[in-house]
Amino acid sequence: MFRFVCKVPLHVHWKSNVNTSSNGHPSFRQMFSMKCLSTLSKSTSKTLDYLIDTSGLSQDSAIKVASQIDLNSATKPNMVLQLFRDFGFSESHIADIITRRPSLLLAKPYKTLKPKLEVFTGIGISNTDLGKIISLDPNILNTSLDRKIIPCMSLLKSFCKSSSSIIALLTCKRGIWIFRIFSNTIGINIEALRKNGVPDTNISKLIMRKPGILSREAEEFQKVVEEVKEMGFDPNSPMFTHGVCAILGMKQNKWISKVAVFKSFGLSDGEINTLFVKQPMVMAQSEEKIRRALDFFLNKMKWSVDRILNNPVILLLSIEKRVVPRCFVIEQVIGEGLVKKVSFLKALTMAEAKFLSDFVMKYQEDIPGLTQMYQKKIGVL
Repeated sequence: MFRFVCKVPLHVHWKSNVNTSSNGHPSFRQMFSMKCLSTLSKSTSKTLDYLIDTSGLSQDSAIKVASQIDLNSATKPNMVLQLFRDFGFSESHIADIITRRPSLLLAKPYKTLKPKLEVFTGIGISNTDLGKIISLDPNILNTSLDRKIIPCMSLLKSFCKSSSSIIALLTCKRGIWIFRIFSNTIGINIEALRKNGVPDTNISKLIMRKPGILSREAEEFQKVVEEVKEMGFDPNSPMFTHGVCAILGMKQNKWISKVAVFKSFGLSDGEINTLFVKQPMVMAQSEEKIRRALDFFLNKMKWSVDRILNNPVILLLSIEKRVVPRCFVIEQVIGEGLVKKVSFLKALTMAEAKFLSDFVMKYQEDIPGLTQMYQKKIGVL
């Protein structure tokens, strides 16, 4: 990183209001920046000055951006920035956009950018929300208007009942990826889910959670949807799409290896299928985690297979950071005769704050050092 920043061919004078360290001298970071700035060429100083003065970028961000573009003229960048402001983008959103995609300053504002932005406002997305969406992933403005943005937005409108639903989808962590991976197969795969009874609300959640799954080859996707349905998944349940994701997201040899782990503990094919249908995320766990969980519950806790089948969520819990520490506390409480019977399942699945209140803090005076022992078990101490 040191070599990268110092080789940026830019120049800008150092402003006099630079903060200093507590002893009145420039901090290490400031000295580092000044050293880098002193090596920047004069030929591109206007780029750096322009970015700092017009885009709201910090000096560090401006240096990084200026290393990627060369603004020979301010005409086009001025028009781009003005377009963003005309659409109501905040200065912080504009700064984020330029930092993440500097080349947009050289785009054609009215021929290329404006029509793309108007697609979003045309369905009722406010300027504020649009600024947030674009700042999260400015690459949207580099995608094709006719091949991706328009058909993608049409698809989203077809099952999102309101613009607020689209906004929620596009501002979540992965929902915005729909534009990156959009293809005709997405529409085909969504229709495959709909035809098999999957509600649009669950499809929306799938786009937010695993948008890439919908871009899989249509024939393969349809085959897995039908397979999941035949396994006993209810299309109306969110577990249906979890099941689709679990199968499509795993190579066949991995699936076979995980099935072998379950069988090594005595589970039959039917029991493994039941487990998967109830909690498909079980198959997303590593083989080692599955093995440790089954060993703990079946061998140490002496639970029956039926009990695990009825409560498969326990296989998703961390053995080291949750199951073992909580079981230790419960055994201490029972051993001291403070309670006669405890629901291990309830204790293992309740929120951390409630567990602390009901089992740790409540009995810390009866069992000296209980809090410290529990904290040590979960790795806090």
